[in-house]
Amino acid sequence: MRRWLWLVAVLVLAFGMVSDAATFKRFETITVADTAIGITSTVHTPLGIPQMKACQLRVEGAEIRIRWDGTNPTASVGIPVEVLEIVTLTSHADISQLKMIRTTATSATVSVMCWTD
Repeated sequence: MRRWLWLVAVLVLAFGMVSDAATFKRFETITVADTAIGITSTVHTPLGIPQMKACQLRVEGAEIRIRWDGTNPTASVGIPVEVLEIVTLTSHADISQLKMIRTTATSATVSVMCWTD
């Protein structure tokens, strides 16, 4: 019986150490058109694992504007992000409030990689 309890304790301890040290990652591709859009909530706040703490975005195809202050950007208001530029966000609050919109008639594609540490 003691061996069994010892084995269970070791497994629980080992599992806890692995899950604490694990880095979880999420990726998505977003088409940014003429309506403000953010990172999908299941990407930045996935069920059953920690919230994402950082994300990098790479813009392709067309310039966009971004805001992460709780207000939607417009085609002329917000921080402009050029094609091939990379933006890094380092807090879950900023990640969850990020909104993007295209600045011209051409939609952009934004590749997003997020991680927990």
